[in-house]
Amino acid sequence: MKFGVALIAVLLPLIITPSILFSFDITPKIAALVLGTCVMLWFCKQNVNRVRAMARAPFGRWFLGLLAAQWISLTVAAMLSSSGALSLNGSSWRRFGLLTQTCLILVGLLVTAWISEDRSRIRTVLRMCVGAGAAGALYGIFQYFGWDPLLSASAYQAGEGAFMIVRPPGTLGHADYFAAWLVAVFFAGLALAPMEDRHWQRATARAVAGLAAIAILLSGTRSALFGLAIGILVFVLARRPRITRRSVALAAAGATCVALFFSLPRAQG
Repeated sequence: MKFGVALIAVLLPLIITPSILFSFDITPKIAALVLGTCVMLWFCKQNVNRVRAMARAPFGRWFLGLLAAQWISLTVAAMLSSSGALSLNGSSWRRFGLLTQTCLILVGLLVTAWISEDRSRIRTVLRMCVGAGAAGALYGIFQYFGWDPLLSASAYQAGEGAFMIVRPPGTLGHADYFAAWLVAVFFAGLALAPMEDRHWQRATARAVAGLAAIAILLSGTRSALFGLAIGILVFVLARRPRITRRSVALAAAGATCVALFFSLPRAQG
């Protein structure tokens, strides 16, 4: 079961196959999703027992009901569609039809049931997400500074010289998708840090959160930056910290760095 979860949490966001497949940023990810789902479904008896146990809790029943309602809605929409093949399989590029969405719903169900059986597994899942996020964030940062062994840099660059605009797509095919994923990685790092036992593990989780924030900033994706800012605000308010001169100075320094970054021609566009 853990191998199937790793295929989804680690391989899916990172795998790309440039110069091998035309839809190099989508097709291998769909393959990883389907393969991971099949691996999870192999443990049929355990899955049934976990789902039954989860259904005994009120929140578990609500979760199962919402998943079922979503799948029924998708199925009815596909059946009533004027293009059945398109609704079932998705477009030739994105492949986000009923089959793919069913896999996603199954992954959500099976991973949640697996975690609910043993709450310590949430740390395992977070470690997978943070590990994949570290590799993805570093790759995106390298792309911004002109080093990309996999993709042609001209595909995500516009302009020349000091006025060149760079939007690193990472392994997600577009800077917007890449940055949106890194927002989740950032908060996964913050969530993992207090769960770890050793100091170096806590420091590593926070460092990956920092890498994710830097990669989001370099991607130039304003929606992701806004989401990151709102998430940080909620995180801070939930902890109810004391406001000190140091915290105000750090916040002001961070805001100044962001403003200076977006004033550069390379970041505008």
